Amino acid sequence: MSLTRWQPSQEMMSLRDAVDRLFDETFFQPLTRNGGSLLPLDVIERDNEFIVHASVPGFDPSQIDISVQGDTLTIKGQMEQAQETREGTYYLRERRAGSFQRTIRLPVGVNPDQAEAEYKHGVLTLHLPKTETAVTKKIAVHS
Repeated sequence: MSLTRWQPSQEMMSLRDAVDRLFDETFFQPLTRNGGSLLPLDVIERDNEFIVHASVPGFDPSQIDISVQGDTLTIKGQMEQAQETREGTYYLRERRAGSFQRTIRLPVGVNPDQAEAEYKHGVLTLHLPKTETAVTKKIAVHS
């Protein structure tokens, strides 16, 4: 049986992590409509890049703005309201109009010069290569 020494400093969260968590969980959650988020994202980390999938159905690629600064990714979109019909009264009107913005922090910085974006079938896919300093490099051990 081994004893484990309790080290309270290892269990305490850094102030920066605590503030980031507070803001992520309360103030900056995306607005919701009908139970779903306005800009749902999937972020996948690989050895040398992040892949981001964002659901933006009905948007034209020219209506989407993507920016990266260090480890912060921002995706914005603007869609104009369709002309209102004069031939009847709306029974139900749920199609999206207006704007959205979603900002997330990635675990490490990315290289925006080599980033790629593709829009297909309402899904925006981003390939964000990690900066050279953030890429894990393996070092061979010689005997």
